[in-house]
Amino acid sequence: MKTVTVNIEEKLFQNRYRVDVGRWHAHIKNIEVCANDCAEKNCTFVCPVSCYRKESNGSVTLITDGCLECCSCRILCTAHHNLEWVYPHGRHRIQFKFG
Repeated sequence: MKTVTVNIEEKLFQNRYRVDVGRWHAHIKNIEVCANDCAEKNCTFVCPVSCYRKESNGSVTLITDGCLECCSCRILCTAHHNLEWVYPHGRHRIQFKFG
């Protein structure tokens, strides 16, 4: 029996999205809070697909392309409650190929 190795990027590529154009499901309420008040920036390392990026000036950038809707960011952003996250409408969600 032959062993096949698949990396995480190949698995994530199998997911499909129905985008709700013009409506976000996650956004940072105040980028100044991330830059000046949040020292940990937990969202930048907890997201499994790296939707959050720490910039050189200390701010955090959120790009929701590829978001798995796992809510890890929302759970960890408790110190400043600076993340607004809502479930996407109806069929406008991630569609996992393998469950």
